[in-house]
Amino acid sequence: MSYIDSGTGPALVFIHGWPMQKETFLPITRILQKDFRCICFDLIDIGESRPSTAPTPLSFLARSPMGFGGCFANKDLIHGEFFSLTTKPLIENPEKLAGCLRFLKSMDWNECERLSQVHTQINAKVHCIWGEADPFFPVSEAREMFQKFANPGEFVTIKNAKLLPYAEYPKESAAFIHRFMQP
Repeated sequence: MSYIDSGTGPALVFIHGWPMQKETFLPITRILQKDFRCICFDLIDIGESRPSTAPTPLSFLARSPMGFGGCFANKDLIHGEFFSLTTKPLIENPEKLAGCLRFLKSMDWNECERLSQVHTQINAKVHCIWGEADPFFPVSEAREMFQKFANPGEFVTIKNAKLLPYAEYPKESAAFIHRFMQP
């Protein structure tokens, strides 16, 4: 399994969603690694973890509202570092893309429906940072889901952020994480 381990202090583990990869978290871990050990890993068959060889085109992902285009309120963020860390590797490396697609195809959507039951079994304190403009999982639904955790901490939102508030607003997200980690 491929991972990045940087910084020292209390550990923070960053788990990406589909079709992201561990580098998605670099903007926020660069800030947090001064005070925390930041561990980011690639899920199996995504990014650098067990790539395959099947080629598939992916240029549509950059601006599609169902791809990365729906992730940001500020569309300019899709290009630059986010593009080079997330989209470009999928476009240029058919093995990485194929792994992402296999991961998606292997998803058990019934299992996703049961997540609210799983949340009740997580005993650790859970905090959430949510984008107020998230088009995929609206804040109202996120708050309802959050209350099902066995030990809910703080639920905070970032105005104008969409699906990836840590990528759109890494400084604001890092400030919340610092607050969450206070004893």
